[in-house]
Amino acid sequence: MTAAGAAVRGRSRTVPPAGFVCSPAGLWLALAAVAAGARGGTAAELRALLGTADREAAPAVTEVARELATTGALGVATRVWSRVPVLRAYRQALPDVRFDPMDPAAVDAWVREATGGLIERLPLEITDDTLLALVNVLALKARWETPFEGWRTRDLPFTDAAGTVRKVPTMSKDVPMADAWTAGGTYVVELRCAREPGGAPEPGSVSSWASRGPARSACSPRAGRPGPQGPRWTPTG
Repeated sequence: MTAAGAAVRGRSRTVPPAGFVCSPAGLWLALAAVAAGARGGTAAELRALLGTADREAAPAVTEVARELATTGALGVATRVWSRVPVLRAYRQALPDVRFDPMDPAAVDAWVREATGGLIERLPLEITDDTLLALVNVLALKARWETPFEGWRTRDLPFTDAAGTVRKVPTMSKDVPMADAWTAGGTYVVELRCAREPGGAPEPGSVSSWASRGPARSACSPRAGRPGPQGPRWTPTG
């Protein structure tokens, strides 16, 4: 469950979270929507990062969002709030994105509604200097195919992106060897989501968990089966 936002031509403050999960797909949709309005050097930089920018980005954003939305367990939405006029051509290029006047309370209310209450507010504080906020939400509602057992959760050291080591509740489980591999020095483990009752698995119903560096020992094979460990979370939060 993620909410990704981009503040454009203004200042905003990040709200220190107790925990944060970021979806690359959500970030791509948010930044690609911004890139659809970029030109010149900015467009070139965003194209190098995202693979698209300028006028070609808008159709790609619409196509990817609609494709993701075909997954029954996944909700996808993008919306823009602005204090300044937005070019009609840009708005028309993104037919599935709604544009509204800036209203921080409305932003938080929309995030709560779009995520079914699982995210209470945007993890970014909109200030009076924020001229435009583009927000994307991805809401996955699914269950693990094989649940993690609560009794195996315990506090273990975890290194965050800033290099700080702290103990966090860490869940662990055994998975088949076929569901674990390495890529560029990173361990990747597939954690499958449950099938819908009486149906096939929802498209995209596989979550990948990756670790590298000091965390590699978390995926060391045990009794012929890899045992991934990671901070406690669920597909719905």
